[in-house]
Amino acid sequence: MYTLTIDEAMMGTEWRGGTDGLESFADILREQDRAGWQIEVCRGAYNGGGIVDDDGLSQDDYVEYPERQWLMALDRHAAAHPDLWA
Repeated sequence: MYTLTIDEAMMGTEWRGGTDGLESFADILREQDRAGWQIEVCRGAYNGGGIVDDDGLSQDDYVEYPERQWLMALDRHAAAHPDLWA
């Protein structure tokens, strides 16, 4: 399966949560996941997010996280944590 590592750069311009708020967003992604994705948070680099496979090889050019799942998570997170969004 794949590991999605999220960072601030992936959150868009309305994000105000910093790296500390990413864990609550990751929790929502984990809750709604039905495909077995591993969700991790990158705190060390602004542009350190991406997708790797089980062998640790980058899959950014070949695999995308499901857009519908991402958008649903954004909506749920904004409703639950409005203070982290502009």
